[in-house]
Amino acid sequence: MKDSDRAERGAVRLVDVSKRFDQTFAVRSFNLQVRPGEFLSLLGPSGCGKTTTLRMLSGFETPDTGEILISGKSVAGLPPYKRDVNTVFQAYALFPHMSVAENVSYGLMQKHVARGEINRRVGEALEMVRMVSFAKRSPKQLSGGQQQRVALARALVNQPSVLLLDEPLGALDRKLREEMQIELKLLQSQLGITFIFVTHDQEEALSMSDRVAVMNEGEIVQLDTPDTIYEDPNSAFVAGFIGQQNFFNGVAQEQGRLVTNELVNLSSSRKHSQIIANESNVLASVRPETISLQVADNAATHGVSLNRIEGELASIAHLGDSVQLIIRVPGRSEIISKYSRSDAPNIGVGTTVSCSWSDLDVHVYPTSTNER
Repeated sequence: MKDSDRAERGAVRLVDVSKRFDQTFAVRSFNLQVRPGEFLSLLGPSGCGKTTTLRMLSGFETPDTGEILISGKSVAGLPPYKRDVNTVFQAYALFPHMSVAENVSYGLMQKHVARGEINRRVGEALEMVRMVSFAKRSPKQLSGGQQQRVALARALVNQPSVLLLDEPLGALDRKLREEMQIELKLLQSQLGITFIFVTHDQEEALSMSDRVAVMNEGEIVQLDTPDTIYEDPNSAFVAGFIGQQNFFNGVAQEQGRLVTNELVNLSSSRKHSQIIANESNVLASVRPETISLQVADNAATHGVSLNRIEGELASIAHLGDSVQLIIRVPGRSEIISKYSRSDAPNIGVGTTVSCSWSDLDVHVYPTSTNER
């Protein structure tokens, strides 16, 4: 293999790719470049086009327009078995009549690899996923997590340059899913293979990925590191999709640095990617973990406050290592505040509280009247 080919191995490019089903675009003018050895997640709601994108990469769907390159070479017209990729599905798709070792070796058998080489590679693949002792068992004798490991070994034994994972952890319970997230990331780091991971689970994507491509209606709406996407979402859609948000409708003043509302005024000191016209409709967002609560003083508050609003503490929910507090505010549905368990305030349900936040924590997004 040439040095240039080796450097390109595992790189993925989609250039102006579109795919329609009947008259509906599943993917529209899609452009994406994945670096060799990168763990990239396609994240978005159901129907946003992420699985269709994965199926076009694997060869199970053909794009209507555009070009797909894997390891620097066009895969136009290549069937799935001739592409240097393997896919792990949510349903595992293991052969029930075969043992674990036979399932893992199936692809190599189809390629007529020598028996000694098959045995060596199957052993290595099962070792990677800690399933060597289960080699002779049938899939029905395995738990969901064990079946997922076998499906991974079956994909990895072919030594692909790109591994495609279509919501592979979706059928697992929460604890096992979290364990498998750690294992997958460690395995990817160890092997240096490009992983393209499809999920609708925000925490999953943020915790595992080098970069995340947030998709909506067949397009990428933001592509960046998990930190940037969480801390600096570029639209109201991304802000609302990535974790919880408190949204406030309002009208922009001072090019979006101030949002006026009948209940609260919000001042923002964040840099805006675009200048927002005065008097235009906007959405301001504040994350629950940035909202501080204090017992309200007895003095009556007149007028509309800046970055502060009062309400009644309506509910306290203990969420493992965090505590979520719901505040009922007259004139709107609710405010959500979230603390780590050790920092949660000792305030009882029914107490009138003051919610406040910093202008650094206010994001402002332009919106139309119909989106408000």
